[in-house]
Amino acid sequence: YPDIEVEITMTDRLVDLVEEGADLGIRSGHLADSSLVARRICDHERVICASPDYLRRHGTPKKPAQLADHECLVIANVPALRRWPFNTANGVQSIEVGGRVTANNADTLLQLGLMGTGIIRLLDVIVGEHIAAGRLVPVLDDAHHVEALPLHAVYPEMQWMSPRARSFLDLLVKRADGFARQPV
Repeated sequence: YPDIEVEITMTDRLVDLVEEGADLGIRSGHLADSSLVARRICDHERVICASPDYLRRHGTPKKPAQLADHECLVIANVPALRRWPFNTANGVQSIEVGGRVTANNADTLLQLGLMGTGIIRLLDVIVGEHIAAGRLVPVLDDAHHVEALPLHAVYPEMQWMSPRARSFLDLLVKRADGFARQPV
């Protein structure tokens, strides 16, 4: 569709699509009840990882409790992402992590992780190619509790969707098979 123009705005804050005039939004995670229509695109999962340089300098944690001795990089404005879930003999338990550096979006955390600033927990679609290339190394993957996180397209409830938005959404769903839940 060479005549369709797409304007992409990236933010980790919840956007009011109607107020901001957006045709559709892409949201990761479980959706709260809303007046928006949602179409599932695919599932992802978060991966805990760090750069080889960080692990050389600080050691590799072998148990979740050892994360307290490490710089864990988290998204500042989402407190729930400070709690990383792990499988234990008593079921799934979360550990509160933290460090001296936080950021307001995943792209910044990725760059900080690649620079060796700390340990990150981001979506597989974000870190997968870096793990495959050896720029990041999975950490505690034997204990980390894997949760499938749905990726949805959301749009205002309306009688009809514009053909350009419908075409874009159909393309996203079609292409999702190529990047969803790739093994890392």
